[in-house]
Order: sequence, then C-alpha cells, then structure tokens
Amino acid sequence: NHEIVIASRRNKPISNDIEFVNINWKEIESIKKCCLNIDVILHLAGMNAQECQENPGLAHQINTVNSANLFLSAQEMKV
Repeated sequence: NHEIVIASRRNKPISNDIEFVNINWKEIESIKKCCLNIDVILHLAGMNAQECQENPGLAHQINTVNSANLFLSAQEMKV
C-alpha cells in the first residue's frame, strides 16, 4: 500500500490513477514542494548521451544542476 506521485517538468499527467506534480526546475521552492511528505525518490530524468553531445550546455543544466538541486532539496526535506 504505497502512494505514488509522479513529478515532471511536463504539464500533462502520465496517468489519471497516479498523483501528478509539475516541477519548475528554475525555482528551488518548486523542487522542495515536490519533496514534501515523500519517503523515496526515484530520479529517472536526464538527457541521454546523444542529446548531451548535441547540447552540452543544456545537458549540464539538466543532468548536473537540476539533479543537484533535487538531491539537496530532498536532503533538506528529509526524504
């Protein structure tokens, strides 16, 4: 009996049966809010190798900066 929440930068839910939260990666408070009352995070977002080669600056932002902000927010929110 686990409650699953999907968080995404996209605005559309993946399923009507699962709670959906939209993340604004540019706002730390939005990331922290997504961590509120969460026990475990499975972080599956990120750019693949081809996308990283095509746009290294964006890859750094998404794969490094955004991920670090998520990890720090999760730590602060006691995930």
